[in-house]
Parts: sequence; C-alpha cells; structure tokens
Amino acid sequence: MQRIIWLIAVCVINALATEDFICRSCNSKARAELNVTFTEAIRSQSLNKSGVIDNILLSDLRTGICETTFLVRDNKFYAHNESRSLFYEDKKNNINLRHKQFFVSLLEMLKKTEEILGAKLPAIIFNLETQDNPTCRYPVTEIQSEHIRAVKGLFHHSFCSPKLCNSISLFPISYNQNFEAMEATRKLDSLCSRIRWESRREKLFWRGSNAGKKHEYRNFGWNFSKLPRSKAVEMCKSRRDADVKFGFVPWKTFMKHKYVLALAGNTYSSLFKHALRSGACILRQEERMYEWFEPFLKKWIHYIPVKWDLSDLFMQLKWAKTHDKEAKDIGFRAKAVGETLFSPDFMACYIYCLLIDYHSRLKIDLGDYKLLNAFNEIHYVCNRKKGKRDECIRL
Repeated sequence: MQRIIWLIAVCVINALATEDFICRSCNSKARAELNVTFTEAIRSQSLNKSGVIDNILLSDLRTGICETTFLVRDNKFYAHNESRSLFYEDKKNNINLRHKQFFVSLLEMLKKTEEILGAKLPAIIFNLETQDNPTCRYPVTEIQSEHIRAVKGLFHHSFCSPKLCNSISLFPISYNQNFEAMEATRKLDSLCSRIRWESRREKLFWRGSNAGKKHEYRNFGWNFSKLPRSKAVEMCKSRRDADVKFGFVPWKTFMKHKYVLALAGNTYSSLFKHALRSGACILRQEERMYEWFEPFLKKWIHYIPVKWDLSDLFMQLKWAKTHDKEAKDIGFRAKAVGETLFSPDFMACYIYCLLIDYHSRLKIDLGDYKLLNAFNEIHYVCNRKKGKRDECIRL
C-alpha cells in the first residue's frame, strides 16, 4: 500500500514538474521577445478589487449567479446543478447557453492548446457568462444597495468592472479573437501591412456599428449622453483630417490611412488587434474593457493613447501628423508585437500558463466525489433562444 501511495506521489510530482517546465519555457520565450513573462502578465490581470491575488473557494464562485459554473475533469464537462443554463429544459445533461458559440470556442481553445503544446491541462472549476459583457445576474437587493459581493473564478473574453467581478481570467474565446479567427485574418492583415506608409492618407479613419449599452458603460465611469462611438462621429463630422462614420468597408480601406481610431463598442474595440498587425498608427481610446493581451502592450510604443472621454483626441492626432517618423515607428512596432501575440504558439502558451496559475489558486478539492454530487455531467450544449434550442453540439 505504501509503495502505491509513493508511486502516486511520484506521478503527481512529475506531472507538476512537466507543467512547470512548459510554462517556464513559455516564459523564457516571452521575456526574450516582449520583455514580460506570461506569469507576470497573468498576475497583473488576476488582482481582486483590493489589488491582491487571492485564493478561490467554492463559495466564492457563488453558483447560480453566473450563467454556468463548470467543472472540467478527465476531459469531461460538468455543470453545477444551480446553474441557470440547466433550467431551460427538463434535461439534466443539457445546458442552454445565451451564446453557445462562446462555449464552442472555449472547448476548441482547450483542445488546440493541448495539441500545440503536447500537454494535458489541469482540472478546473469556473464561472462562464456567454454574452459580450461579463455581467452575472446579481440579486436585486445587492444591486439596489450597491453592495455587490462580486463573483470570483469568471472566465471571459473581456475585462469586467471590479464592481462586478472579483478578478477575472481573460481568454481568447470570442468569435473575433480565437485561434481560428486570428489565423483566418492573418494573411489579410499581412497584405495590408505592406501598403507603404508614404502612400497612406493623412487622415484619422474609423468605421463600425453604433454599439454599446449605457447602463454597462456607467460601471466604467462613462457619464455622457452619447456612447463613445456616437461621440467620436459627432466630434469628427466637420474635420477635414478625420473620416469617422458609422458603416462598414473592406479592411484594406482602413489601411489606406496612416491613422486608425480604436473605439470601445459593446466591450473592447474588436478592430484593435487586427490594426496591430497592419502597420497603421493606432489612436486608441483608453480601454476599460480590454482583452487578454493588454499587459503585453505599452502606450506610445505600440499605440497612441486617447483619454477615455476622448477629450484629447485631436491633440493626439495633431501630434501624430507633426511627428510622422515617430507615428510610422509606432505602426511598425505594433505590427511586430501583433504578429507575435496572435501566433498560435504564443496564444497556447498564454492559455496554458493562465490555467496552471488559476488551478494553483483554487482551494477546492476537485477530486472529491462529494463535490461531483453537486454537478451534472453535460452531454449536449444548446442555444437558449426560443426556436433555436434544438441547435446543440454533443460533447
């Protein structure tokens, strides 16, 4: 019996050593290329409201507040029996999500990471909210009193206000940022980056939709009647050095301009990551709802910062126009960092190291079969919307 226990202990130590080796190797590459490690980047985003990285207990997840609390163990998915996603159909092995594609992207992300790195990911338990803004459904009494006990252990693609999330783990699981999306747009971004700087128009350019929700923006200190995109369009409508309008154009049209504006929408600016790879000088509204790669970027190195309220937009544009070489260099450095950040190997390293770090903070015995009694194994993941609930994937 003692020999069996000893062998199990050795296997566990060897597994941890392998995990450490992979993340150490990833960290060394990141340090050499970007002068920051994955662990440093991850820890900078894992701070709670008090600015501290703390542990996660089962009670911290507040099951039932977010759409689904998942347990992933031995390549199987389980949903906590208090998860809202279980209540839409009388089928305990089905979950019905608001946006099923977020889960599909998460599933593919885990598989792709294991495939690229040749490593097995650790068991995890976490919250998932499948909408653009990671706002879980808190009790009305907490919202009205403004004393919200924010959930922990939330996985999402966009940063959450500290009022609503007590630390958040950011993953590339949105349709416009996952492995498939970044590879699908790589060639076009590369072609656009070859447009000579000198041949680009000296105008600030933006196109997009009138996205955003006022009640969500208030969590980030936006106190204007118009949302950022409407405000920017209004500000620029009479300027000859700016072409900022609602609508859509081919990406190559963006890149015919030296200066590209990145504006917050429902969450972050979805064009920002593609602009990083395209050689333009980006004037970027200060992000409050940023993406996973934020800690790897630096103001004035990879983009020109614009205040959250857009009050210095034209001052920053004037600087770019009167410092042509510096603006060109910013675009050049952005292209270099973008090509690194969105390569499959770099993304896999980030995901792996984040999951290892997250697993280390869990103070929950994921091997406890009593814990498993509170979860249902999931066989089908379906849409929640009426008329689409038969659109399911089998796990």
